[in-house]
Amino acid sequence: MTKIIKYNLKLNWKLLLLFITFWTIFALSIMFIFNLGNSKIFIAPTNIIIESGISGLQSLNFPLTFIIFGFPTIVLFSIFSISLNSITFTNEIKTGQISFWMTSPIKKESIYLGKIIYIFISLSFIYIVGLIPIFTFGILAEDSSKYFGLIIANSILFWLFLIALSSIFMLVSMITIEKGNLGLIINCCIITYILITWILTSLSKLNIESLKWAEFVKYISLQSLSVDLLSFSKAPSELNFYKEINYISGNHVSPNSAWLILSIFFNIIIIATITLVNVKIFKVSDLNI
Repeated sequence: MTKIIKYNLKLNWKLLLLFITFWTIFALSIMFIFNLGNSKIFIAPTNIIIESGISGLQSLNFPLTFIIFGFPTIVLFSIFSISLNSITFTNEIKTGQISFWMTSPIKKESIYLGKIIYIFISLSFIYIVGLIPIFTFGILAEDSSKYFGLIIANSILFWLFLIALSSIFMLVSMITIEKGNLGLIINCCIITYILITWILTSLSKLNIESLKWAEFVKYISLQSLSVDLLSFSKAPSELNFYKEINYISGNHVSPNSAWLILSIFFNIIIIATITLVNVKIFKVSDLNI
């Protein structure tokens, strides 16, 4: 198994470097753009309140919740996952290259587990490197002592969700291995479903009467398996009449503890169950050898 992991890392290091570079630049750009003009960095929504009036700061909460730990990153890592699965596994089966491993003394299940662990390790490493600029901005925030731990915890929960989603993509690819591009089409449909539910869930937060029904979409959305720990109330906007500048922030809104625990459990179950199912499918398949 270790031999397979090392082989794939050595074979695809250029692709991994490309993914790491793209994701890191993306994360750095988002954090930089959303903090342009800020005299101070805050994680929680914050207003500057002075004698002449109120001015809102662009906190880290928005880019983290809606972009870094939101749909744009889900799409990005879905592309990474599908690409790695295709290059590392699907293409080897279609071209017959998998026979090199199948004729070796390595057990059949170990071959598949080696490849799937390689994909999980690659996705995890890509993700962790891109977190460096995110954590850098977070630790420089004025309220980092209160909320930086939430950024770390949220990044772990989101990573677990990305691995679970990757497992789903792998299952679709495995089931449709002999169906041409059907697997890719189904995986694209899954991403589209996530997009639609993400848009509806976001619109439901605008408090528009005609879109109140969209609030219930979160109960059927895949991304609900990644609990948002960075939820805050709006920053207060009371005026004070002192000459000094005051920074006043919104309060943290704790997630549903029961669903937080269940979501972690569900993600782990998805990863473990799908991996076992894929191993079983792999063992009974002749893979055109």
